[in-house]
Amino acid sequence: MKIFKSIAVILFLLGVAHGVLAQKSINAWHEDKIVKNAIVSYEFREVETELTIASHNASKLLNPASTIKLITGLIFLEEYGSDHQFETSIWSNGKIERDGTLKGDLIIYGNGDPSFGSGRYGKKNNLDNRMQEIVNAIRKKGITCVEGNIVVDASVYGSDCTAHTWQYNDLGNYYASGVWSTNINENAYKLELLSKADKSIQLGSISPNVPRLFFDNQLELGPKNSGDQAYIFCAPYQEQAYIRGSIPTGQSPFFIRGAMPNAPLFFGTQLQNSLKQQDIQSMKVEVRYNPVDKGDLIWKHNGVKAKRQVRSAIHKSINLYCESFFKKLGKGNREDASTFITKHLKQQKAITSLDDIQISDGSGLSQRNYISAQSMTKFLVHQYGELGETEWKYYLAQNGFDGTLKNAFVTKNLKGKIYGKSGSMGGVRAYAGFIETKSGKLLAFSIMVNNYTAPSREVYLHIQQLLESIHVVH
Repeated sequence: MKIFKSIAVILFLLGVAHGVLAQKSINAWHEDKIVKNAIVSYEFREVETELTIASHNASKLLNPASTIKLITGLIFLEEYGSDHQFETSIWSNGKIERDGTLKGDLIIYGNGDPSFGSGRYGKKNNLDNRMQEIVNAIRKKGITCVEGNIVVDASVYGSDCTAHTWQYNDLGNYYASGVWSTNINENAYKLELLSKADKSIQLGSISPNVPRLFFDNQLELGPKNSGDQAYIFCAPYQEQAYIRGSIPTGQSPFFIRGAMPNAPLFFGTQLQNSLKQQDIQSMKVEVRYNPVDKGDLIWKHNGVKAKRQVRSAIHKSINLYCESFFKKLGKGNREDASTFITKHLKQQKAITSLDDIQISDGSGLSQRNYISAQSMTKFLVHQYGELGETEWKYYLAQNGFDGTLKNAFVTKNLKGKIYGKSGSMGGVRAYAGFIETKSGKLLAFSIMVNNYTAPSREVYLHIQQLLESIHVVH
């Protein structure tokens, strides 16, 4: 019996010692050489009591990168509801003659659906099937010829498709796709790159084919396993794209994804070509950013429900979706969206002043987004109350299992204990969400490291050390 008591005492003392070391690690975390010269901020807040468990620089405004998607996505969900569906519709604004000639225009009207024509939600929702649905509806209406134009009404979001603070070197790439009220195929295309024996790189197929987009290929072959270092330079509405950087040797074909420079025009052209395949001719395609007289409804599509879109946006970190949510919150206007979110956070008491946050976009791609760790944890605690004890897990990635956290923090202590969102860009590493501690507490947390110069991998491991210590101590 004495032996068992002795073992129990030893285990207890080891546990205490481990806890003391972990607490020391928390206290000295921001002084480590990896982040000492960077700007760091973190806060851990107990969900049940709303008390701060640990913090450093928690009121400082830092760039949250993609963790801002939690705010955009969950506020959109709170405002419009999980069953909300964006609508896309087709109209005719002229008389249909007996011979099937439409004496007028076909109108494509979009309301901001970022998932329209995306294969992410199954074959039925992909580009080809959605186009076929529209063609079938037009034929069912008896239209055999359009003696007018295909007009894309993109007035809801207007022509201001990207945040003004995004960097030019991002704009031509899929993750910086512009957002319009008529989106299609997630406003992206896939480009095939072929390595030749003479070490040159040739362009292969482009899917889907984007009319009037021309490429100047300046790519080079990089070392084996060097990864995707290719960047497409092409701003919205441009027709000339430049591809620079490198792709790895020994991988051919190699695929990269680009941003459609004009998704509404692509939508209209795609419909015109689909109709032409059925011998239904039309004049030309034009995009208008002022409201169009739509006439008679031919076809209406209700998009994927907001619940699934918000999950996709957070789990897969899809910028386009959050930019559409952002625009929707601002009734099509970016400045109004920023004001709406700021006031919303103030009403929730996540911030005390309108100066406690700066939001330039909905996705976190901008360098001009600023929030404090304190505001983020307050927001998350509020959302926990809004979504309920089980529903909140649906929207967040679980570390070691799915989403952007699938391969993150997979240590013995932490795997499966974190639900949240990661964020990164040049000099920025951030994580936010919830962590379950060893004692069974649930903590809302936000960690942001800005302006670091250490290797990103070292910063990540240092953040992991903080999470490990918090998990053990609390």
